Amino acid sequence: MSGNDQQQLVDLLKQVEPGFIPHDIFVQVMRLVTSNVVEWVPFRWAGDGTLQVLLVQRDADDEFWPNAYHLPGVVVRPGDTADGTLNTCFERIHTEIGGVHTTDPAFVFVHQRKSIRCWESVQVHYVEVQDDPVVGQFFALDDLPFDEYFPEQIETVRVAAQAFRDATGR
Repeated sequence: MSGNDQQQLVDLLKQVEPGFIPHDIFVQVMRLVTSNVVEWVPFRWAGDGTLQVLLVQRDADDEFWPNAYHLPGVVVRPGDTADGTLNTCFERIHTEIGGVHTTDPAFVFVHQRKSIRCWESVQVHYVEVQDDPVVGQFFALDDLPFDEYFPEQIETVRVAAQAFRDATGR
């Protein structure tokens, strides 16, 4: 990239307001940086006493992960933590799972991973789902539908499940 091209790019990016940005710009910026992500691992105890996790399914026309099941989560946007908390992120995740009642999020761990889109620094929390969701589907921990898109989330679920079991004493 020539110096003139670089300056043109810088001048154009200065016109983009922080926060929610157009998807095509988002994709190109994301491939250049490490993205901060907040994920929930929503659990419930099934009637037979087994632990299940709620996963949501991406749209069929998703550019990177069509129809894939995944843990609910959001990319942290500028301003999301302006009050020093993750409440804005938690509210967006809560909306993603259809507003279902949950316990307060409990922090589990932070890890880094390489996704198709970019490198991600992921902060993982678990919640307990307290009623029937209107979106997503519950899966047994030994029957997770993570295919080639999200195999790293198997370990995330395993670690969060152990933390959840330890906290609930079950």
